[in-house]
Amino acid sequence: MYNLAYNLENLKNDTSVHNQYWYHEIDNSSEKLLICAGDSWTWGDSLGEARTQQIYGTVLSNLTKYDFINIGLCGESNLVIVDFARQVIKNLTKTYKKIYLIFTLTESARDLNSLNFVEQNYNNVRDSSWPTFNELHNDGADTLALQKELLHTHLLDVINLHKFVKNANSIEMLLSKAEQAVIYATENNFPEYGNLNIFYAKNFCHWTGKLPKNGIKKIWTEVISEQANINKYPDNLLFLTYEMAAKRIINFQKNYKVIKNFKDELLIHLTNAEDAIKWLDDSPYNSKIATKHPLEQAHKVWAIFLYESIQF
Repeated sequence: MYNLAYNLENLKNDTSVHNQYWYHEIDNSSEKLLICAGDSWTWGDSLGEARTQQIYGTVLSNLTKYDFINIGLCGESNLVIVDFARQVIKNLTKTYKKIYLIFTLTESARDLNSLNFVEQNYNNVRDSSWPTFNELHNDGADTLALQKELLHTHLLDVINLHKFVKNANSIEMLLSKAEQAVIYATENNFPEYGNLNIFYAKNFCHWTGKLPKNGIKKIWTEVISEQANINKYPDNLLFLTYEMAAKRIINFQKNYKVIKNFKDELLIHLTNAEDAIKWLDDSPYNSKIATKHPLEQAHKVWAIFLYESIQF
């Protein structure tokens, strides 16, 4: 259904034991297209050989009868997933009357890793006409011209991320700003198509800021909690993993030193993450390994919930 530049269609997901491609597609000969984008939860890690038949996107495609593309990048950040979705849509080989793009966002702290790229490598890719890195956040003509030149690129997404988070004075504000940067990237730095409808959901972390337009407030784990009739999922979970999230928050504080009462706040959120991991361990709908990926029944209930929440 689409072609990608830079050989992206051949990129393998090496983090998976199955070594499957990062995308999956279904042609239902429809005039409408469904795209589900996310991390390993959307990819369907822990589902085994029947993964592509069991992921929530396939279930949604069966319900809607739409053509379907799954974009699942295990362990990646939201802005990288946004960029892959952008490339897919730009390179579709079929014209659709409507495209429904559902982002099931992962933990916002993963995006902080991209800040190192901007600061360390901006000058390596900088054209002589571009502002210096320290001038990027001014509203001068050079900066506005650069933003126009870099429109719809991952580099501009990360530059804007830096603008959002650089002055955050708490962990919750930091992750809220990172979340806002992802929404901004899709609302303001995503190709405009009259037939494109973007929806936002979350897998195991809660929203930290104002719910965006077409945002789905209830997160995947909360749907699992209700459908499996088990204990309530912990409130206000901002991150789950250590290596991909907490460690990046710690590195941010080391580099910027702007978060007040950092250790005390970090301890609170680490404790909350431990409670969430315990909840996932006890959930009959989740795997017991890695980031406790949802099993087949969890994909099914999430697909049905999304189907009932979105006006297809």
